[in-house]
Amino acid sequence: MSDTTITPIAFQPAVDEIADGVFRISTWVPEVSDSGFTFNQFLLTGDEPLLFHTGMRGLFPLVAEAVSAVIPIESLRWISSATSRPTSRVR
Repeated sequence: MSDTTITPIAFQPAVDEIADGVFRISTWVPEVSDSGFTFNQFLLTGDEPLLFHTGMRGLFPLVAEAVSAVIPIESLRWISSATSRPTSRVR
C-alpha cells in the first residue's frame, strides 16, 4: 500500500466574517463531483481561538493560509470536528 497523499485541485478559500469574531472559510473543490463541492471550516476568534472542522488533509495548506489571514495560526487553542458515527462503541 502506498503512503502517498492525493492533493485535490482547489480554489483559494474565501474568508467571510459571518458574525462578530466568527469566520467561515469556504474552499470550492471542482473534482469532488460533476458540479464540485464547497468545504467549510469555521474559525472562532477570542481569548482561546477555535477552528471547527479542519477539512481534508490535502486542503490543509490553503486552510492554514486562510486562518493566518485572520489570526496567527500559532494562536489556535482548540481544533474540533464533528462525526456522524460514534467514535467508540458501548456494549
